[in-house]
Amino acid sequence: MSFKRIIIIIELCVLLALAALTAVFGFNRGVWDRSTFFTMYTDDDFINDEGWYIPNKTYAGRASSTVRVLTEPMQFKIDLCSENDEKVQLLVETSGSDSLRTVRLFSEDGVTVISDSYSLRERKWSSAYEWDHKIDDYVQKNASFKLGISDKAILDMVMGNPQTRLSVHIKAFLIGLLFLALGFAFNFITEAIIKLDKFLLGLFYDNSKNLRISEVGKDLLILPGIILFTVGVIFCTFVLLT
Repeated sequence: MSFKRIIIIIELCVLLALAALTAVFGFNRGVWDRSTFFTMYTDDDFINDEGWYIPNKTYAGRASSTVRVLTEPMQFKIDLCSENDEKVQLLVETSGSDSLRTVRLFSEDGVTVISDSYSLRERKWSSAYEWDHKIDDYVQKNASFKLGISDKAILDMVMGNPQTRLSVHIKAFLIGLLFLALGFAFNFITEAIIKLDKFLLGLFYDNSKNLRISEVGKDLLILPGIILFTVGVIFCTFVLLT
């Protein structure tokens, strides 16, 4: 089997693996916090301290901390949890109109940790400090563990603004697909490149049509395609697995 055919088979296997990864992870819903994606899960087994099942959504990602949004019948709250099951609970208050919603997170003794307004039309928060870590600072002060999640991401979790994993980084994913396509297509244009090379040499040298490329030369011609394909794999994998 030729080197070229081996490369094509390997690349086809990689494309199938990426297609599977895209199907499994690409359309997961959750919240992006800069370069970290927190996948949204519904915990059907979650029971509160009184023994009642509480509708909830849990957000978990590469960070060790998780956020659980609880919508109890009489109260709206969130649990900020560490990997060691330490927990800080904040109450949630929402108000506003059809176009603007205000969300306030506060402690049980009524101290406001953060308050911000969300425009439903523009789909963004009004605060200029949305990437701050006021909630994280509060958690560290009261529970001595680092949450590692920005205020904006937590507010999006509370507001219920999930996105698909691909949605925010769709441009990077499409760039990766472009490199993949170019790299894979390069395997099938090497003969055209050889003919073009002979044609150009024929402008300056006689009998260029009788030249034959060596096997090493054919293998080296495939390298640019391998490089393009590898760059595409890196782009797509970064989006799917971060």
